[in-house]
Amino acid sequence: MGKSYSSIMMGSETIVAVAATSVALIALFVSVWQGIETRKHHRLSVTPKLSFEERTRRGGEIGLVVANGGIGPAMIEKFRVRVDDAEMPSKPYGGWRDALVTLGINEPWVSYYYFAPGDALRVGEIKSLLYVRLKDVSEERRKIFLRALKRTSVVIEYKSVYGKKFCDESKQAIS
Repeated sequence: MGKSYSSIMMGSETIVAVAATSVALIALFVSVWQGIETRKHHRLSVTPKLSFEERTRRGGEIGLVVANGGIGPAMIEKFRVRVDDAEMPSKPYGGWRDALVTLGINEPWVSYYYFAPGDALRVGEIKSLLYVRLKDVSEERRKIFLRALKRTSVVIEYKSVYGKKFCDESKQAIS
């Protein structure tokens, strides 16, 4: 004998229920996946990227600068100065005082800047780390400074606002 009408209806009801459940599960999966991708995007959308450069800046300064070319602020965790690959004690003044003595340029015409833990470098911000004002120095002092700059490197450990850690060094920037 053939199937009765009620058993056929029961089968189609089951098929509709299974299909509806499948669609709901697929929608749930897509929603979770979209949330994960959105979170990744938000983290990437505030990623800092520090770069170092030896250059002359407006205002007549020459020296080592750091810039945040990323798309989020750099939250500074550590700032270290090295001379001839030897790390300088970080206190006081981020290691610059000991570095300047070691380099033989602990002079009033040499200026520096350092970051303390917790400082931030905004997107697009540029800071001169070790520099001289050209109007304040002779050609001979400028050459002495540039030779000392070649022996110097700076290491900055920083993180994004989401806590992802980064570390960049200036050594490659100094020609």
